[in-house]
Amino acid sequence: MHLNDLLKYINDFLGIYYPVERAHELERIINLAARESNFRKTDEFVDFLFSVPQSERINLLAKYLTIGETYFFREIATFEALKPEIINFVNKNGRLDIWSAGCCTGEEPYSIAIMLKELFPERHLRLNITATDINYDFLKRASEGLFSNWSFRGVSDSLKKKYFFAEGNKFRISDEIKAMVSFSFLNLAGGSYHLPHHTGKFDIIFCRNVLMYFSEDLRIKAVNGFYELLYEGGFLALGLAEISSNYTRQFARINFENTVLFQKKKILIKHASSAGEVSFRKSEKSKKEEETKPGKSKKSGTPEINPIHLKSEKKADGKTLLSESVPSEEARYLFESGEYEKAINILLSTLSIPPEAGHSLGKRAEAFEILIRALTSAGDTDLAIDWCRKGIEENKLSARFYILLANLLNLAGDITGAIEELKKAVFLEPENFIANFYLANVYRKNNETELARRHLKQALNILGTFDPEEVLAETEGITAGRMKEVVERQLRTISNK
Repeated sequence: MHLNDLLKYINDFLGIYYPVERAHELERIINLAARESNFRKTDEFVDFLFSVPQSERINLLAKYLTIGETYFFREIATFEALKPEIINFVNKNGRLDIWSAGCCTGEEPYSIAIMLKELFPERHLRLNITATDINYDFLKRASEGLFSNWSFRGVSDSLKKKYFFAEGNKFRISDEIKAMVSFSFLNLAGGSYHLPHHTGKFDIIFCRNVLMYFSEDLRIKAVNGFYELLYEGGFLALGLAEISSNYTRQFARINFENTVLFQKKKILIKHASSAGEVSFRKSEKSKKEEETKPGKSKKSGTPEINPIHLKSEKKADGKTLLSESVPSEEARYLFESGEYEKAINILLSTLSIPPEAGHSLGKRAEAFEILIRALTSAGDTDLAIDWCRKGIEENKLSARFYILLANLLNLAGDITGAIEELKKAVFLEPENFIANFYLANVYRKNNETELARRHLKQALNILGTFDPEEVLAETEGITAGRMKEVVERQLRTISNK
């Protein structure tokens, strides 16, 4: 079997899409899997994969191709937006059915369970939280309910003390919360959403940071499946990087502050053939609610939340449309899909405009980073360098754009310039592992061995503050433990010279 056959298999049976220009990433991952499975040659490992039963093959591949980077109450705005809707569902039906699709190591479904326990501490209700994933190792860890400090970035100390107890250097979730979640294997690319712990429909489906790895056809298929499995009025929560009208047209898009939800409800969508306008017909009930309580939602009693980061845009024919001022979610989705030019065009037109008062600078910085990475992937290094410098102008005290600029200068052969930018990054954030690690490698490339050793040692000290199983940001899924081995090996290499 050839690696190309494996690429097609991974797309067809796991739903993980690698365009041709990213085939080298798959090759790197499979090479790693082959070595760790004690195969000398990658081709032998590929032949082995196709000789075992499909369930075993999928399990082996999922172990290396799925990323376990998550934490409790990730993208907290989604949970906050859903709270009043959950109260409405429970008050109306006396029950609640939720599915966490692509649950990883369990932080998301357990977060849902904790939220429900906080909302209904004494109330008895029929509750079902179904959690599924394709990675058996993730499901085993989720069922065990034991977590490192890295998983608690989104949890207050009070909640941590209330629902977890220390066990060595980790924390175990309480039996009460653990009993609220049912875990099982499910391949979202398999075509059948048969859930052993649930046979009906759902009020809410979470599927966040999963669709970004799928092909366009599979995204459409998966979201259509979610639509069919939702009760009328139910919600679909996607990751912010996955929001696209390409596959969510059957849903009503509900914009909240810092998040978006998709609701299954009957709406009339009318497309104008020339201007591309979309109009929504609201029900008479919705109109009355808006008229009787301006700025309030009669349904939930909470302030009505309007779409954020929107601005009016005049067209040549005098018609006014609304557009997001920094559409980083859409751009990230396009970038992750390999549609670099489309992502670049979206971001160039919006980031060229100075930020407005009250605009989210965090979102704008995120958009800068996506643009720089898209330009780099498209081969326009000079323009990527220009936008790095613009990013630095707006974020002078953050190391991220100095690091990006240094990498680009290094690729362009400007070693001195790369060192200067990384020194600035280390000055701003001395405990930044990536900044120290990259600086050490550039010094090695420039034959400045002693300086390289100094920053490798600093990088090693920083890694000592992480749990070995924690996935390091900006390392494409590498754990602190594995990275520690890399740094130690580099230090030995320098010492042996």
